[in-house]
Amino acid sequence: MKLIGAFMIIVICTCFFSEAKAQQHYVAGQVLEHGAAKGVAGASIINIKTQVGTIADQAGQFLIRASLGDTLVVRSIGFRPTKYSVREQALDKQKVLLYLEEDSVHLKEVEIIALPTLEQLKRNYGNKQPAPENSRNPAYIPPLESPPQTGQISAGSPISAMYNLFSREGKQLLKLEELRQKQAEEAAQKVRDKYNSFFIDNTGYE
Repeated sequence: MKLIGAFMIIVICTCFFSEAKAQQHYVAGQVLEHGAAKGVAGASIINIKTQVGTIADQAGQFLIRASLGDTLVVRSIGFRPTKYSVREQALDKQKVLLYLEEDSVHLKEVEIIALPTLEQLKRNYGNKQPAPENSRNPAYIPPLESPPQTGQISAGSPISAMYNLFSREGKQLLKLEELRQKQAEEAAQKVRDKYNSFFIDNTGYE
């Protein structure tokens, strides 16, 4: 009985491995560029079911293990990915041709602006006059203009005496003249005081 049981196990395992070996197939093919019949070098081919992949050679040719009904995904940089469902005639028999379409990417328009050189800047802006203060600084307040000077009137005439007594400008002129005389006297006094400070007895001008 033990020998019969062992023989049955061997037969079952042999049948199982034979069936599994019979189901293992290879798909041979070539990845080509659509419309150019040119091989796509370095394209990747992946079996989605088994997650087994391979890379195409320089001519785009590849060999991958697959079974009937498996789906192969082909990708390459610059091309749109494509899928292929494995058929019976492709298993160890017919060479499969897979075509990839170019993935065109439209770039946005780029405008290039050249910057001016140092010589151009000096030529265009070097000789310009500086802007006035009121345009550079909005808070700039221009200085007040001095009032126009009136004509001098002689002191000996009666008209000048009446003008000095009753007119506003005449009164202002008199006050201005008095202020000037006072400032001149103070300045002279300071000079005398400074000069007298060099003497012990302080009698320089005395």
